[in-house]
Amino acid sequence: MPTCLNWFVIIFMVSLLPPSTQKWLQVTDLYKEVYHHLARYVPKIYCLGPNLNPQSEDLLAQMLLQAPLEWYLCGEDPSTGLAKLEQNNQPSQLCGHVFKVGEPTYSCRECAADPTCVLCMQCFLGSVHKEHRYRMTTSGGGGFCDCGDTEAWKKGPYCQKHEPNISDSCQEVSISYDTYYCMLFNDEVHTYEQVIYTLQKAVNCTQKEAVSFATTVDRDVSRARNVYHQLFMSSLLMDLKYKKLFAIQFAKNYERLQSDYVKDDHDREFSVTDLSVQMFTVPSLARMLITEENLMTTIIRTFVDHLRHRDLQGRFQFERYTAQQAFKFRRVQSLIGDLKYVLISRPTEWSDQLREKFLEGLDTFLELLKCMQGMDPVVRQVGQHIEMEPEWEAAFTLQMKLTHIISMIQEWCATDERVLIEAYKKCLTALTHCHSGFADGEQPITLSMCGHSVDTIRYCVSQEKVSIHLPVSRLLAGLHVLLSKMEVAYRFPEQLPPPMLIEHPLRCLVLCAQVHAGMWRRNGFSLVNQIYYYHNVKCRVEMFDKDLIMLQAGASMMDPNHFLMIVLSRFELYHIFSSVCSLDVVQQNNTLTEEMLHLIMMVVGERFEAGIGQVEGCDEIKREILHQLCIRPMAHSELVKALPENENKETGMERVIDCVASFKKPGVTGRGLYELRPECAKQFNLYFHHYSRADQSKAEEAQRKLKRQNGEDTALPPPVLPPFCPLFASLVNILQCDVLLGMLGAVLQWAVEPSAGHWSESMLQRVSETRTTLCCTDTSASPLFQTACDKDKAERKRKAEIARLRREKVMAQMSEMQRHFINENKELFQQSLEELDIVSHRSCSPASSDAALACVGPRRSRPREKRQVVTCILCQEEQEIRADGKAMVLAAFVQRSTVMSKNRTRPPHDPKRYDPLFMHPDLSFGTHTGSCGHIMHSHCWQRYFEAVQAKEQRRQQRLRVHTSYDVGNGEFLCPLCECLSNTVIPLLPRTMGSSRYPVCLSLTNTRYFEVRLSSHVVSSPFLPVSEYWNAEHSVKGTHMFPSNPYSSTIKEMLTTFGTATYKVGLKVHPNEQDPRIPIMCWSSCAYTIQSIERLLVDEKKPLFGSLPCRQVMRSSFNSNLVVLSYGSVHSQDSSGLSVDAVQLHLFHLITVAHMVQILLTSGPGKERGNPITVRVRAGSARVSVSKHRSLPEVGSGWHLWRCVKTGILPYLRGAALFFHHLHGVPAPPELHGQYNSNSLIDLPDDYSALINQASSFTCPKSGGDKSRAPTLCLVCGSMLCSQSYCCQTELEGEDVGACTAHTFACGAGVGIFLRVRESQVLFLAGKTKGCFYAPPYLDDYGETDQGLRRGNPLHLCHERYRKIQKLWRQHSITEEIGHAQEANQTLVGIDWQHL
Repeated sequence: MPTCLNWFVIIFMVSLLPPSTQKWLQVTDLYKEVYHHLARYVPKIYCLGPNLNPQSEDLLAQMLLQAPLEWYLCGEDPSTGLAKLEQNNQPSQLCGHVFKVGEPTYSCRECAADPTCVLCMQCFLGSVHKEHRYRMTTSGGGGFCDCGDTEAWKKGPYCQKHEPNISDSCQEVSISYDTYYCMLFNDEVHTYEQVIYTLQKAVNCTQKEAVSFATTVDRDVSRARNVYHQLFMSSLLMDLKYKKLFAIQFAKNYERLQSDYVKDDHDREFSVTDLSVQMFTVPSLARMLITEENLMTTIIRTFVDHLRHRDLQGRFQFERYTAQQAFKFRRVQSLIGDLKYVLISRPTEWSDQLREKFLEGLDTFLELLKCMQGMDPVVRQVGQHIEMEPEWEAAFTLQMKLTHIISMIQEWCATDERVLIEAYKKCLTALTHCHSGFADGEQPITLSMCGHSVDTIRYCVSQEKVSIHLPVSRLLAGLHVLLSKMEVAYRFPEQLPPPMLIEHPLRCLVLCAQVHAGMWRRNGFSLVNQIYYYHNVKCRVEMFDKDLIMLQAGASMMDPNHFLMIVLSRFELYHIFSSVCSLDVVQQNNTLTEEMLHLIMMVVGERFEAGIGQVEGCDEIKREILHQLCIRPMAHSELVKALPENENKETGMERVIDCVASFKKPGVTGRGLYELRPECAKQFNLYFHHYSRADQSKAEEAQRKLKRQNGEDTALPPPVLPPFCPLFASLVNILQCDVLLGMLGAVLQWAVEPSAGHWSESMLQRVSETRTTLCCTDTSASPLFQTACDKDKAERKRKAEIARLRREKVMAQMSEMQRHFINENKELFQQSLEELDIVSHRSCSPASSDAALACVGPRRSRPREKRQVVTCILCQEEQEIRADGKAMVLAAFVQRSTVMSKNRTRPPHDPKRYDPLFMHPDLSFGTHTGSCGHIMHSHCWQRYFEAVQAKEQRRQQRLRVHTSYDVGNGEFLCPLCECLSNTVIPLLPRTMGSSRYPVCLSLTNTRYFEVRLSSHVVSSPFLPVSEYWNAEHSVKGTHMFPSNPYSSTIKEMLTTFGTATYKVGLKVHPNEQDPRIPIMCWSSCAYTIQSIERLLVDEKKPLFGSLPCRQVMRSSFNSNLVVLSYGSVHSQDSSGLSVDAVQLHLFHLITVAHMVQILLTSGPGKERGNPITVRVRAGSARVSVSKHRSLPEVGSGWHLWRCVKTGILPYLRGAALFFHHLHGVPAPPELHGQYNSNSLIDLPDDYSALINQASSFTCPKSGGDKSRAPTLCLVCGSMLCSQSYCCQTELEGEDVGACTAHTFACGAGVGIFLRVRESQVLFLAGKTKGCFYAPPYLDDYGETDQGLRRGNPLHLCHERYRKIQKLWRQHSITEEIGHAQEANQTLVGIDWQHL
């Protein structure tokens, strides 16, 4: 029967129902009537307050909104219209699968036309591309699979499944109502916090309601726009005919659409402009739109129109943007992406119309570059440091965005000779126009040197304006190389004057040299950053490299003497080399001279680009890889970052890497490395033009070291260079021109002068390198060079001999000191050898002696008592471990654990009523204690902890930042190893003999233990602790216990440790009077023993001898037992048995009880219907078994024995560990254990399967929306929606994210998660601690890919996953987080509780 609410909804629906659907056949204007209908009913359904019944709302929407829309779309009865559509449907050969957010996509590096061509997982697995080199990424949502699109793939366009066999405009309706609604619009500007705060003030709602409203609006708007996109892609864009029509309309309205998008504030993925990638990347459509719609020109003009800030010369002027202007500039940059899509596929055939429209687009593009030529000029700051750093990032952002566009335009020009020549002419004209606007007060001067003269202009880079942005000059340089490569330069008309070609690139290079010389320090970091990016791999192809090419082009057209004199003038060194008198030389001139000589070497020696030198296209990338590997062996990702990428995000490395390098596979922790092949080392050039100073120094050191190891001469001669192409052949004349010889002679003359201070060793190295290059190019070497060469060799030999003698002298001194030390300490060495022999003899003793060892009972072995002397790590004083001495403590960490849990769903216990005496069989949680093993005096530790507390109080008042530890919760870092700790464990001497000590600390604790053991604890419910406190009726007699033999400091530290275990284990406030404190110590000891025993089994290590720290184990067990063992011993009658005898009896008793449990629960088809209760009564040593059914039947005695052995082994191994470390008895033969223990979940081998699984995961609280950050718990396998407001829950009065909440439910506050879309492991501990960890998935090069940026296929590395599992089993997650946060302070500031 429907409820009252349902009846109300039904009545309400009936009242809303419109007239019969026949009315839609009778209306005169169907579209207008539908609009009126929607305007009336949408507010009634969605705007009447909170949605109390979502199902009813969906039903109303179906009946009142979707049905009329079906009429609107079909124009007739929907049943008739849809039947016609289905009858005329012709399925497309395209797959057309629309990607969900986070779904895996695959792109073949070998066959894809461009990086936007992707396959879904199903099509990829059924295609030929799975055997190729491919890229795996995750979709942002909105695209579709390109399987079946022949233009998207060079080969293999179909998978096995898709193998082929073959508008009316909207009318605006104005309707007015008297009812008004409060609307909340979604945007991408305001943060969640701002929206929530505004909603609370505007509509007077609670914070939770505001969070719900904000989440709903964000979700519903995104969902609606995604629906539009999917509608477009599954209809129009799936049919080539309609896709073409849609593309034409899109191009016609391109400027309007983009302007609306720039003014809007929603992400591009929700805008119709995002569909450009679906059309512009289709080569046939792109060519058609260029020729028919002039798309290339339209895109560039639209882009330029949005950048309106110019200076007086018409150059772009990027001042400091406001937040809104910066937001707009980021949106404008998307237009460059559209231009990249259009140009990404080069034409193989040119039509006259395509040439015309491309050149017209090039004219527009040159107008854009002219606005960039010379922008953001800088002037050297003199006297006073610059007050405010100028804006420079916007200009470089624009340059980086256009880098691939400039390269693609050159590639288009390279495919047609006519286009190349016309493009070169246009670029020359643009450069001439730019030079006419750069007068800057330049005056003509004449330079004379070595009998040669040249007319130039007076220009000082250190005094005038200079810009690092010269895109027109650099485009011309690229086209000039293409002229040389295609051998059509001879058909080209008159050039610009060569000095004009080289002027601005030379100024830019001189600026870099002066910055390196320290002349521009007062200009701040903005200029330093610009110089960095100028040489950086992201920009250098179209900046530094092209400037160098332009210098080579200009120098090849000039007299080499004239070229060098202009270079000297721009470096402001002309007066030094042209003057015959001695001048006072500033130190910066030495650096400038070195940079100038290096520039000359690059102009003459850089010949490895096709068109400049006679080389193949792959030689350049080989040389880049070779020189990177000369620095050090590198991982694949490091090499990729060091190489420039093309427009397809490819470096070309895979084609040539095997020729120059060999791959070394990684270990468990490292990365796979490429190492340079020995035969390639001879191609090393110390002055490689892409080396920074640091790279050059590292490479030189590495190569000299390698030569010394191989017994070779450590000299590093330049390699043999390839010949120049004809257009650049005249560059070799520079090496034998008079001006260069005069410059080199001047440097050598400075070096031989007795008091000359204006030369450096680096100068001489460059002179020697230039001389060697001169000899390698078969030019006549002068006697001056031969003399310098001889002097250089003699000097090197002299220095090598001095170094050899020095090494021999030092080694002789060290040998003498070693002999002297051994002679003075003969007794010490002899004693050490004797101790080693004793240990070896004991370890090699026969098994028969081991068999006589006993670690429990009256006949247990008594090891020889030895003094235990330890050293405090804080004061470095030695202290003997004595019961009546000063307390020595270990830093320790106590934490709750579920590592061994068999039931993670058990609700948390009530701390006030929970009785910890008996551990539940499912081990739903436990308390683990661990230590790093470093020892301190108790008073030293107390002073240290007080100092840490005072320091943190001052830090919070001063900096208000978090640390990796919580002092308020008793946490601190070990003073030596910085391991996270929260208590200390006192070191105690071993319990020798059978006397009745150690004693309990308080009679109340002993009485509690006696009462708990003597009462019927299992069958009756737990009593409150207060009842046990006074329950003395079950104690048979009052025993007189011996006095406590421990000193006051040891007692204090025992109390400290017990209180910490009690506080952490039960999650309560400290209470030293609670009688459960010793029981919690015992519980922690037991749980720690179990976890260690299972860890040793899992790692297949022996039970004894493989513990991380024996001292830690022994001490922690003693500390845990000192409060408990004597109480349990004295809960017997006065029979006079010794402690050892009682321990043996108790051990037998518990062993028998455990065997009974095994027998009662072992057997085929066992059912756990009735409880089996084992009651233990201390004092009478009696076991009573309550049976409600007979023993289970077993198939054979062998099966029963196997069950008993499997069940009893973990218990026996734990007991062996316990008594071994309690009494210090030597280890017996091994007890091997083979049984299953808890482990992390199984992960798929292929990471894409995990991504596919996560892509189908929906947010459990967002109405079926896809999760933005799906995160997998590696402990239990739960998929969570992380880092989102939608799934926040309240935990202990605080809102926390899904992962943090799950951590407390699944891992007792410690969690291990895999962030699927980031390929990143997340460690969490509590609410405020966390860190990121390397994932167990590696690519073929042995590297992780956190963030999935590289896109290489990832596969599970079982060794690395086992390492993560080992951290979990060792309870080292919290310690790992602490170390990570101490090493990286940025992790401390992250709000981990929101994940």
